[in-house]
Amino acid sequence: MYYLVESGKSFKQAAMKRHAFGVLQVHDLGATLRGKGVDFPEQCKVFEVCNPTQAARVLSADMRLNMALGLVIYVLVEAEKYLLRGRSSVV
Repeated sequence: MYYLVESGKSFKQAAMKRHAFGVLQVHDLGATLRGKGVDFPEQCKVFEVCNPTQAARVLSADMRLNMALGLVIYVLVEAEKYLLRGRSSVV
């Protein structure tokens, strides 16, 4: 199950400030595909984010929980609007 939110704001404006997320990694899927010779005009980025304070608290309790950290949020651009997509418990 996934959740989709339309926003006129950029990803950083819409999610980062509201939830104090820090970006762990950004994957530009469109650029990666184009770099491999695939004709892919769409814009799609994958952000791996987490709240550093919450992550430290979880890891302090049990380091084995590291696999649960890092939320994945997909950002698509359609008709000049940002669409944020993730698991229903994320966005």
